[in-house]
Amino acid sequence: METDEEILARLNHEEAKQYVGGVVFVALLMTAGIFGNLHVLYVYVFRMKSSNHRVFILTLATLDLITCVV
Repeated sequence: METDEEILARLNHEEAKQYVGGVVFVALLMTAGIFGNLHVLYVYVFRMKSSNHRVFILTLATLDLITCVV
């Protein structure tokens, strides 16, 4: 007969297996978001001339990068 701790460990393991796909998907989105936003920041900081829309895009990319990291 299983003890309470063994039953709880087995149930936790079964529950954790259900979330693996979601965790992998979120990790892929986070990685793509980080690299994409870093690319946008690089292009708009070093390659673009100064303009009004440049500041807006830089702000969006910075805030989205913070969101992806957190």
